[in-house]
Amino acid sequence: MAIGGIDISQSLPVYEAGDTRQFTLTATMTVPATAAFVVFDTHGNTLALNAVQSLAIVETSASGQFYFNRVLPDTPGIYSTKWLLWDTASRPYITPGEFEIERTEAFSFATYGDPQDIVRSARQLFGRSNITFRSMQPYCQAADGYIDVYLGRIMNVPLGSASALIADMSKVYTLWRYYCDQYSYDTKSEPPAIIHRKEDYDRLLELIASGSMSLPGVEPLITFEPVAIPDHTKKPVFDMRDPLSQHVSQELLDEEQGRDTSG
Repeated sequence: MAIGGIDISQSLPVYEAGDTRQFTLTATMTVPATAAFVVFDTHGNTLALNAVQSLAIVETSASGQFYFNRVLPDTPGIYSTKWLLWDTASRPYITPGEFEIERTEAFSFATYGDPQDIVRSARQLFGRSNITFRSMQPYCQAADGYIDVYLGRIMNVPLGSASALIADMSKVYTLWRYYCDQYSYDTKSEPPAIIHRKEDYDRLLELIASGSMSLPGVEPLITFEPVAIPDHTKKPVFDMRDPLSQHVSQELLDEEQGRDTSG
């Protein structure tokens, strides 16, 4: 299983975009008369050869080993392959496969966090040096959306500029989502620091959204009114009048005060 650059079973090759690789196949039952090698794009369509390759000729040896040198696609993603072999009776022999294309260079995208810091921390935390900026992009943007769900109750989102606190929230939520989506398949031990920090930030976001705490440097759109504390020294009178016309009866207060002193 391979997701975003992590190959759990170590069976999916990962290549750099635009590279040239040799694909091989050994016929074990019978030596086919003809052979073809096809690559399908991320939508399942046949991918045309690169302009520098004019012919799609599969080379073969007398022992039945086939090989084809292919210029790889430029777009990151998971691609499917298929070896098509035919014997002298025109019977087909099909061998499917897959490979993944990655780009290791820096990749710019909008996020509250620092992509350089997030990728560096992800590589250290999960022990994967092949984690790239492109593979982290969806997790960073999902983390920002998670934060916006809370802050959107009281302020305009996305925020114009991220404070150090929001940047760290984005980093924690990104690493948490990355772990949940991918790394949890690879190991039984979870990173407790990330899990606990995520839970702490959940509580903090709830407090900010409810008005119990404020976000430094950001003015909320909603003004929270202070909660009135009942005054137990006053005696309310409830009758048929409108609630706004209800009043406090001094006579009832004096009567109760007299009962207390007479007892």
